[in-house]
Amino acid sequence: MVPVEAVKLTAKTGVMAGETTVNITEAVLKGTATATTTASKQVVHLLTLGATRTQKGETDQAIRLYEQAITLERENPYPYILLGDAYFRKGELDKAEKYLRQAIKIDPSIPESERLLTEVLSRKGKP
Repeated sequence: MVPVEAVKLTAKTGVMAGETTVNITEAVLKGTATATTTASKQVVHLLTLGATRTQKGETDQAIRLYEQAITLERENPYPYILLGDAYFRKGELDKAEKYLRQAIKIDPSIPESERLLTEVLSRKGKP
């Protein structure tokens, strides 16, 4: 199991009337806490490194790590959520929307992806 301290990633996104916090960490930990296969362990490691890079403001490096995680497990929604978050932070809203929609397609039960997608669409001026 990944220690919570290792993946402290809270995306703070400015919204017109204030600030909303989307806790991506819980989603990542929930989905990866029982990683047992080698690929899953590698994915957890990549997500943890990506979260650390994101915290340090090294978004481009985080994006590369999340993309690597996707190549290992294409049907794991969590790298897509974090990739969407990273692109959101960079202001690349079309890419953020694309990856968040992919995460939702894989697993629509993760509320963080829907919340972050709502933020992205709000910024894009879409309902």
